[in-house]
Amino acid sequence: MADTDMTTDERVEFLSGVHIGILSIERNGKGPLALPIWYLYDNGDVVISMDGDS
Repeated sequence: MADTDMTTDERVEFLSGVHIGILSIERNGKGPLALPIWYLYDNGDVVISMDGDS
């Protein structure tokens, strides 16, 4: 196991904490667009939500 690998329990503990994620998309002919997002870790799923105008 590499030093950066997490056990399942370590991953659940980390994702359950309060963190800001970065959502990034590739754009043709331009650099990537990256925005900070809040997320919720719920029963093994990472859930993100965006306003319809985002």
